[in-house]
Amino acid sequence: MTYAAQKANKGDNILVAQGQYVIESEQDLLYITIQIFPVLGRFNQLEQYQGQNSDTYLISISGVPAEYEGQLTQ
Repeated sequence: MTYAAQKANKGDNILVAQGQYVIESEQDLLYITIQIFPVLGRFNQLEQYQGQNSDTYLISISGVPAEYEGQLTQ
């Protein structure tokens, strides 16, 4: 997500495909919690990120400090 945020421009959204992700640094956590670029999940790469599906395209994020978990369960 850090890579995507560094490449994003004002007004962009970061679209996240289904899968398992690990927060590896404070920078990763910063990008997904301060919402400069909205992070939207539950997409599929094969569908070219055309639509979200919360029942089929599941995302798991590990390494999140407990005080931030509530922000990431939307």
